[in-house]
Amino acid sequence: MIQLGRYGLNCALCDDMGLGKTIQSLSVVLNETKVQKQSQPGSNPVSLIVCPNTLTFQWKKEVEKFFSEQKVRIAFFESFQKKGVIEDALNGDLDLIITSYEKARNDIQLLQKLSFFYIVLDEGHKIKDAKSKTTIAIKSLKAERKLILSGTPLQNKVKELWSLFDFLMPNFLEDEREFNARYNKFLTSNLKKLSENLEETQQFVRALRSLKKRIAPFIMRRTKEEVLKDLPPKMIQDFECEMT
Repeated sequence: MIQLGRYGLNCALCDDMGLGKTIQSLSVVLNETKVQKQSQPGSNPVSLIVCPNTLTFQWKKEVEKFFSEQKVRIAFFESFQKKGVIEDALNGDLDLIITSYEKARNDIQLLQKLSFFYIVLDEGHKIKDAKSKTTIAIKSLKAERKLILSGTPLQNKVKELWSLFDFLMPNFLEDEREFNARYNKFLTSNLKKLSENLEETQQFVRALRSLKKRIAPFIMRRTKEEVLKDLPPKMIQDFECEMT
């Protein structure tokens, strides 16, 4: 993640849940903040973390637990203190701003006053819909480096990847219409008919292999089995529940 960032490239960290995406991303952001300050005396890089509302205090807790010696200056971007946070960031008195997707969308004009060092999107699949107000707002923010965290970067359709990469590296996967014509058209077809047509099936496989090859350097993913060999296999049980 550090190497890509220094080359002006961005990525998505998509490890399984429970493998420490939060601590990994904080290590990258705070280490690079320190490097930036040392290499450019007088600079005051401030980074933005956007996450679901229920996780804002969890991020603060992780910083305090693992980076207490660095004395990281954190602020929450909330409506009752929003102006003070922006002023502190502009004055170089902050290292991290933590906010939720809802607050970022509602007060986007204030956040647009800042140019961030890193923008980290936790549960980054929240911007999978390229036309939603939240997605449009988040993509309007300026940042030197960007990082997406998500255990499920692709949930329903291939076109969701386009929206994520449009945030990370605009134009890397062409514009949305060209991307859909090249990759997503196969998945919107009737899969049963597709399986009966050998030529279309081969096109489908080639297209997805091509897409995987393009995005592989920028999607980092480990499974629990790869990290912890002694974990028992996952057990899945289905329960039928009658409607009340």
